[in-house]
Amino acid sequence: MTFEVRTVVGSSFDFIVSSVSFESPFESTDELEKKLRSLTKGTSTKRVLVDLLCSNGFERNRFATFSFDDSRFGNDIAVINEYDVPLSLLAAQEEFYKSHPEYLTSSILTPTQISHFLQ
Repeated sequence: MTFEVRTVVGSSFDFIVSSVSFESPFESTDELEKKLRSLTKGTSTKRVLVDLLCSNGFERNRFATFSFDDSRFGNDIAVINEYDVPLSLLAAQEEFYKSHPEYLTSSILTPTQISHFLQ
């Protein structure tokens, strides 16, 4: 699996997809759609934040967003700036990756970047 999906509460986003290896979750769109379908209830459109830290590193394209209409991705996939991600989600993502250092070692991050991140 190239990603983990978690439900978000109290945010403009409904789900966060975290990359867990050097492969982008967007390379597994069928699996990602299936997972999101299993988590959605009702017919409302959901907002999804994607953290591509493991596949894109600390680059400007680390975060993306898209809508999901309970069956497939919307046509609105877009890269967003880190400053557009709520601070609470940035903190949650930092904690997520710090609690799963094995994901970082499977990423494109260098050993130096991993070491600095985990400090």
